[in-house]
Amino acid sequence: MAALSDRSSTRYVSGNGENSPDTNKSYLASVKLDWTRGPVELLSTTAYYDRRENNFSDFRVLITNNFANPDPFPVFATPGYYDNGLIINTQANWTEEVRLQSANPDARLTWVGGLFLADDRQVNYENNRTPFLDLESGIPFPVLEAIFGVPLIDGQYLYVEQITTRDKQAALFGEVNYNVTDHLKATVGLRAARTELDFLDARDGPLAGGPGLDSGKHFQTPKTPKYGLSYQFNPDDMVYGSVVNGFRIGGVNQDVSSPLCGPELTALGFGTAAPRTYNSDRVRNYEVGMKVKPWERFRVAASVYYIDWFDIIRGVDVSSCSRMFTTNLGKAVSKGADLQMTFAPTHQVLLDLLVNYNDAKFTQTIRNPTASSDIVKAGWTLGQTPWTIVGSGEFKFTGPFGWASYFRSDVNYHSRNNGVTTQTDPDSASFNPLIRPDDSTLDVRLRLGVQLSGWDVSLFINNATNNHPLLTYLNDAPGGAIAQARAVRPLSGGITVQSRF
Repeated sequence: MAALSDRSSTRYVSGNGENSPDTNKSYLASVKLDWTRGPVELLSTTAYYDRRENNFSDFRVLITNNFANPDPFPVFATPGYYDNGLIINTQANWTEEVRLQSANPDARLTWVGGLFLADDRQVNYENNRTPFLDLESGIPFPVLEAIFGVPLIDGQYLYVEQITTRDKQAALFGEVNYNVTDHLKATVGLRAARTELDFLDARDGPLAGGPGLDSGKHFQTPKTPKYGLSYQFNPDDMVYGSVVNGFRIGGVNQDVSSPLCGPELTALGFGTAAPRTYNSDRVRNYEVGMKVKPWERFRVAASVYYIDWFDIIRGVDVSSCSRMFTTNLGKAVSKGADLQMTFAPTHQVLLDLLVNYNDAKFTQTIRNPTASSDIVKAGWTLGQTPWTIVGSGEFKFTGPFGWASYFRSDVNYHSRNNGVTTQTDPDSASFNPLIRPDDSTLDVRLRLGVQLSGWDVSLFINNATNNHPLLTYLNDAPGGAIAQARAVRPLSGGITVQSRF
């Protein structure tokens, strides 16, 4: 919490009044079968993933930002005061892939084809317990009930919901690679899927507009082709170009239709309720690049890309009732370039440098016919880091007692994005005057270690410059009195012991 923290003395206070323990247990099992006969290889991979998470969260900042008086801090001093809730997530995911492919990678024509199946089940349960809402808002409970239209559940739960989803997918895929000449190779591929999503949503409480039950299905048939050309001058030098398509599966939203949400939903142009489903979004990536080795100890890889992004899946905040829904919001273009260099001037020294530039902006303005402001505007950035620079250097030497030793330094830099976003434009439906772009970050890490008989023991310093900018500076609702932010961990050090076998 910004008001309780002091960056100058690296004192960071969350503002939570309770611990928020989280237990997360997961299990993963897989079986792989590989059978080769002559020019054909058959592969089968079966996997099962099981996960259960229990999270007990302190919601006082969320609730006070949305419902409290202009000065919420005196409420925190109320004896026995709390806002908390339980979140339970369970998953049971099964996948199967059967792949038939050519067994000789040096053949002029190579191919692969197969079938992918997935059956994912998930249950999400959440409640929000806030029996002190009258103290936070300064409004007596009878008046609050009149505003909400329904009372708190058991006099304390503002919101209870359980969503059960089953996500099934069946896909056929194939790819052919043909060596047109000894140097030129062409690639063509296609993946076609059928996705099905079943959902059951049971909810209750003022934020849900009272008890409700919804169910339904969502189907899609996305297709993603792939095309590529590469020219191999020699084993070390090549250039390539590709056009690759991708998608993210659509889904369902929790119900957002309570009377408390209604006015803001209407202002956004969605009527009295948010859409219950959203479709897949799609990307098409055009890329050209090269991988070369100018001399024995120096390698360079570089590429430039242009990405078209359609039907973008994005969240829309409904701050008046502390809810959010997901929908498809227009188009964007991402343009950028990557450069990676590796240089080993001696056998003891290895230097790496990675530079990435990315410019991603919306290219379509969306304002629903009945809306009073834009949901998306052409020219808004997607909030990305424009420049990323990662450098590392390692020096190996013989230390005391003849031990193999090394010194390593890593530098990671992310630049600030000063472009206008959906939350920083005053004309936006999601404008929040408190939001500001993330500061630039610089993380310098140092490590000194020895390696002996499979063991690696090292001393390390992270964030050696003690740089601690603020990231994700926000409040939970425009006008909310409590600001939060995330800080980079201050300078820290320690020892690492590893065994490799």
